[in-house]
Amino acid sequence: MKYTIAPKDIHPLTTMAVDIVYKQVPDWYGHGNRTLCFDLVRSLGDGPKPLVIWLGGGAWQEMNQHVYVPELTYLAENGYTVASVEYRTSEKAKFPAQIEDVKAAIRYIRAHAKEFCVDPDKIAIMGESAGGHLASLAGVTGEERQFDVGENLGESSAVSCVVDWYGPVDFAQFGSGNPISPESLLMGDTAENAPEKVRAVSPVSYVSSKTPPFLILHGDSDRLVPVEQSRELYALLEENGVEATLVELAGTDHGGPAFTTPEVKQIILEFLNSHLK
Repeated sequence: MKYTIAPKDIHPLTTMAVDIVYKQVPDWYGHGNRTLCFDLVRSLGDGPKPLVIWLGGGAWQEMNQHVYVPELTYLAENGYTVASVEYRTSEKAKFPAQIEDVKAAIRYIRAHAKEFCVDPDKIAIMGESAGGHLASLAGVTGEERQFDVGENLGESSAVSCVVDWYGPVDFAQFGSGNPISPESLLMGDTAENAPEKVRAVSPVSYVSSKTPPFLILHGDSDRLVPVEQSRELYALLEENGVEATLVELAGTDHGGPAFTTPEVKQIILEFLNSHLK
């Protein structure tokens, strides 16, 4: 059989580069170093594109920047570049290492914006669960500098907007005296013993009128991170005059395919378009 077709609805090719090194960190009990990397997903085309930084979850104990990349390609198909960023787990380093890594990645990409064809003035950050916590923390500390350490300190680590998928935001509400809970392992102590660490790690501690816009997604039946966490953050953002949207997914637990439906993807895309385009 031989026939001819006329291709229609042609879109730019979506490409991926993996394991781009942005930072060296101590490893093997301080006797060596290892790299932290990110994956870059983008569509080919002219001109710099807005950037979405993605942070995967895993209770700060597991981290794999490759896992969600297939679900993020729709952003590249709609004109965004996506950087899925690796950060250290609590087994490797205690807080604030994780937010220091995230901010180092933002600064690195800004410093290499021309190389990656990224608009350095249009950067969003998005994450799920532990990644949602870090995305929120990066968003609310854009005007702060205590977590900016390492290279490219001449670059800002602030972002234009935040998409938080069911991230913990107020560690005081967990009230855990369990030394092996994910929150305690992240802080290196229990909430009861370290109120100063609780404040430092909690995004709600930093919300102000300068906080960028937030889109918050949370299942109303979440058994790991109660939806009240996101309700508290939303109320605080509103009190400070910050543009904020809270979308609760009915009957939805912690994570899962409900957060990657076409309807949810459209909500995210519309939010990003309104702040980055």
